[in-house]
Parts: sequence; structure tokens; C-alpha cells
Amino acid sequence: MKVLCVDDADIHLTSIKSMLKLVSLNGQSVAEIFEAKNGKLAVEQFKSMITAKPDLITLDIRMPELDGLSALVLIKSLAPRTPVVMVSSEDEKTISRKKGGAAQIPMNEKFALIDKVAARVKAGVVEPGKINQVLDACEELNLDPIAVAQHFGASGYLKKPYTKEQTEDVLGKVLGGSAGFVQAG
Repeated sequence: MKVLCVDDADIHLTSIKSMLKLVSLNGQSVAEIFEAKNGKLAVEQFKSMITAKPDLITLDIRMPELDGLSALVLIKSLAPRTPVVMVSSEDEKTISRKKGGAAQIPMNEKFALIDKVAARVKAGVVEPGKINQVLDACEELNLDPIAVAQHFGASGYLKKPYTKEQTEDVLGKVLGGSAGFVQAG
């Protein structure tokens, strides 16, 4: 089994890689672990894995260059069936503390705006004066990044810090084809 782990913090990258070495996922051990330090490098690494795409991707949400939600959008546009588990300490509370939010905008309109940002990300278009990354849009619209990750096809979420049991449970369910979004932490 091949896994691409993406996190800009060495301590968290080491942690998820250590967890992956301890767990058995659907009776398989993790044979190869690839890594990237930001969303941009993750997408480049994914594209370069022409014949041997990873069986699973773990993806941090907040990273430099390209946030994890924007990387998720790009990866899912290339390979919609690739399981992606978001691994972060971000949640609705941390996002709402960063910006005042847009509480008066109806939720369906917020997601329509997020979809517009995602379309710019997929097209590689950066428009001055507009939001050009998905995590920035979450902050501006006061949206839960985990709900947005689910909206864009993430398979699950592990909240940092996580345990071996949580990692094995979430990744096992994701790789086992569990219906729905799986999360722990």
C-alpha cells in the first residue's frame, strides 16, 4: 500500500508516518510512504506518480504555498476516487476566531461561493482582489473547513493529536469503503 502524507510541520509529518507504520489497513501494511511539505508539492508529487498513484492521501489543511483544501480540490479533479483523509487541528471554532465571518449569508450561497473559488483553483487562475484559495474562503465565509473538505470529496478527518486507534479506525473505514465521511478526534 502506498500513502502520500502531506504536512508542512515536521513533527506532524513524522507523527502520521509513525502511525501509518503501526497500523494494518484492511490486512495490508503500508509499504511505501511518500511525503510533501505543502499543497503545491502534494499536487506535483501526485501528478508525478503516473502509474503508481497512492492508495491513500493524508492532507493537512493549513499549509504554505497552497492550502490543503485547495490541494484536495485539485487532486480530486485528477482522481476523484482517491481516498483523502484530512489531518489537522482546524475546525469551525478555529476558523471563526480568525475572521468575523459572514453569518448573514445563507449556507447554500456560502457553498456556491466556495465552489467559485474551487473553480479558480482548478483553472489555476489567481484574480487580484478575489479569494483564490479554499481555506481563505472558509475563513472569510466562516465555514467549517471539515464540512468543506467533505463537500469536495474528502473521505475522512483525523484531528491532531490523534492516537494509533483513531488512525487505524478512520483509515480502515475509509479504505474499507465505508459509506460516508469518517472522522475521529
